[in-house]
Amino acid sequence: MNFSTVRLPIYLDHQATTPVDSRVLNAMTPFFTEHFGNPSSLQHGFGQRAEQAVGEAREKAARLLGCLPEEVTWTSGATESINLAIQGTFSLPAFAQGKLVTLATEHAATLACAKFLKKE
Repeated sequence: MNFSTVRLPIYLDHQATTPVDSRVLNAMTPFFTEHFGNPSSLQHGFGQRAEQAVGEAREKAARLLGCLPEEVTWTSGATESINLAIQGTFSLPAFAQGKLVTLATEHAATLACAKFLKKE
């Protein structure tokens, strides 16, 4: 086989999305198919089961990170995480007058957050 003629697709935008680890997919499949309740809707069994699973995941993540479960915050993606981290930090008195240094190559959400803070 002449490898110089083989063309394999190469995906370089793992900032946008990444393949799901098979262990994660296996753990999550029941919640995509059977236990799909809203963990904030505790008036029914679907929500209660989902809330229990989120709590268990929070405890596992806390053990892995060496922190308390209540210190683990789930976000829906990069933009929410960036805003929470940067704006949360700069809302603290110790950082209120601090400087945020960014590069033009930062994630668009980081640049938008920096622009917002500069305006504030």
